[in-house]
Amino acid sequence: MFPHYYHSRPSRIFWFVIGATTATLWIKHKDAERRSWKYCIRQRPAEVGPDGSSPSETSAWTVRSVSNAINNIPTSSWGPRDERQMGQWAEEREKLIEVTRKAGETMAEMSETTLDVVLNTLENLKSKLAEQRAQREQQRRMFEEQQGEEKRST
Repeated sequence: MFPHYYHSRPSRIFWFVIGATTATLWIKHKDAERRSWKYCIRQRPAEVGPDGSSPSETSAWTVRSVSNAINNIPTSSWGPRDERQMGQWAEEREKLIEVTRKAGETMAEMSETTLDVVLNTLENLKSKLAEQRAQREQQRRMFEEQQGEEKRST
């Protein structure tokens, strides 16, 4: 019913392998081309310090200062830069210390209260157990007395 040349054409797997190989080679070729033109690769900074001097002129010239100069980062240290900012920073620090102290006191009070509640609950349970034990003992005595009277009467 089917002619014999049905299996003579290439399979789909063969064409898939050819396509995958071609795509891989194309991508590798484009990556190599980009690398040769140095796309998306940061160039090394020039051998000049942030103040325009050469590295041999100043010993303070470091990789960090070059990086700061390239990225336009100020060379001053982190933190407040004037007395007003220092005062604000000190106020904020004092507020933080006060809040931390209050939080610690509150946690201590809560822990103390929780322990008091637990101890009171345990004492209540202990007294209830003692009452139940006394009731059981009384019921046992009454039962034994009834058993004794029944034996005497029989």
